[in-house]
Amino acid sequence: MATDEQKDFAAAVERHMNAWNTSDIDMIAEFESDWKGFGYRTFPVRNFGKMTKDQYYQHRHGFSDVIKNFEATFQTEYSEVIGNVGVIGGFLTEKFTTKSGQQMEVKIRSTSTYLKSDGKWRLIQRHQDIQQFKNPNQNLSDFLAEFQ
Repeated sequence: MATDEQKDFAAAVERHMNAWNTSDIDMIAEFESDWKGFGYRTFPVRNFGKMTKDQYYQHRHGFSDVIKNFEATFQTEYSEVIGNVGVIGGFLTEKFTTKSGQQMEVKIRSTSTYLKSDGKWRLIQRHQDIQQFKNPNQNLSDFLAEFQ
């Protein structure tokens, strides 16, 4: 049976996912403005904590300029809360349309670490790795070319 802290963590992760699905940049920033970690294989290590608030918002608005109709779902494989740290891992499925109009579905293996501070859960580290494409003939280079 889940503890109150585990339920609180699960609800926070759900709010975080919903922020992405509704393009709520303010809510995304509330969860992510301090996170560090790896994105996809060719992306540099991210450290949003070093960005100014304006730089962070510009970065997130840039995402919205190249991605349309974004929808994400998360299949939890494990979730653990120890003290004020929560870790969740599983598979993130992202569906979206690229700026060229191509519809994409990407399955990503993801592990995220959140820290609860001042009563709020915030993402502090994430590692993601693309696992497969809806189109089995597409490779990572072709996928990333859609964003350039």
